Amino acid sequence: MTAADDIVSIRAGYAAWNRGELSRLLELMTDDVEIVPVLGDVVSADRFRGHAGVTHWYETVNSTLEDFRADVEDVVEVGGQRYLVKLRFSGHGRASGAPVALNAAHLMTLDAGKVVRLVGYQTWEEAEEAARVAD
Repeated sequence: MTAADDIVSIRAGYAAWNRGELSRLLELMTDDVEIVPVLGDVVSADRFRGHAGVTHWYETVNSTLEDFRADVEDVVEVGGQRYLVKLRFSGHGRASGAPVALNAAHLMTLDAGKVVRLVGYQTWEEAEEAARVAD
């Protein structure tokens, strides 16, 4: 797959999350995918593994937040089938109704168009630094 194909796949994954299509999201991830969320304390875990882990992550986020969205602002190829994804998270606290908004970034590794690893960062700069260190 080309970088352009990977970027289409990445955007499709976030679109599936935003539409509530968990099965489509899982199709775009390897069976042994590893997720390290931006705010592990919010979802009560530092990492999630496999499709069962992604399902738990998805359900935890959506049980805590209403109308949660992960909107992609930019995707940049950084080499080695790795991509930086600039995001804007938004939603409302399910219990409080308070608005929630966060700018963040993901560093993703893909293989054959599927996500193998996703690591969240609170800032674009942190994600860029992590991508440089991993080179």
